[in-house]
Amino acid sequence: AGWALFPACSSPCRSAFEAEQLIGVRVHVCVQQELERQYSPSRWSHRMDADAVIQAHVKALKAGTERARSLAQTLLNIPYGEGDGEKLDVYIPKTNSLDLNLVIYIHGGYWQFLSKEESGFLAVPLTEKGVVVVAVGYDIAPKGNMDLMVSQVRRSVVSIVQQYSHIRGLYLCGHSAGAHLAAMVLSTDWSQYSLNPQIKGRICSSAHSPSFRHMYFSADSDNKPTRVAERPRAETSKVWL
Repeated sequence: AGWALFPACSSPCRSAFEAEQLIGVRVHVCVQQELERQYSPSRWSHRMDADAVIQAHVKALKAGTERARSLAQTLLNIPYGEGDGEKLDVYIPKTNSLDLNLVIYIHGGYWQFLSKEESGFLAVPLTEKGVVVVAVGYDIAPKGNMDLMVSQVRRSVVSIVQQYSHIRGLYLCGHSAGAHLAAMVLSTDWSQYSLNPQIKGRICSSAHSPSFRHMYFSADSDNKPTRVAERPRAETSKVWL
């Protein structure tokens, strides 16, 4: 009677085995669904559905970026590599001083959404205070996989440091998926790049749960969505916040 939910089987032992296997599959599916919910803040709202949350978020980001581009001096689509997605947007305060602080911003979007085109929103208050803001572009999934994204943001920092070596202080900021990528920047062995960026401060803002420290994320290049995996991955799960 305890196995009534599962197909009948002529052998009790085989029936119990099949039931155990089915339970395992169902548990795995439930765990995967729960992980996806935990790593998708758009599903947490009690006022709007997930699509409405995302639409409102994107609308606010775009409006803020448009305002920043109308108020600050900008250098858009500055390449830091040869890839199409390897571009920077630079927001410059209206000042003649070269003694400036610089904030590097790495956008979020679950490693498969958004871009630097919506990443200028935080430039308005910062450029008003004399801070340079650089929004980093990188190849999101499915075009980019996790190793590529990490490599790109690291190389973007190298390019920025080389281009703006005169700055007073370098600061790193990442949101959500961008917080993970910013953390990977902080764990970089800079000796392979023949420089050592003096990052004075970092802001890694993430809605993810503490289990974030023990997960890795796969962004497949064969048009499969990014998924949260349950096993650790040494090279891309070192999140030091």
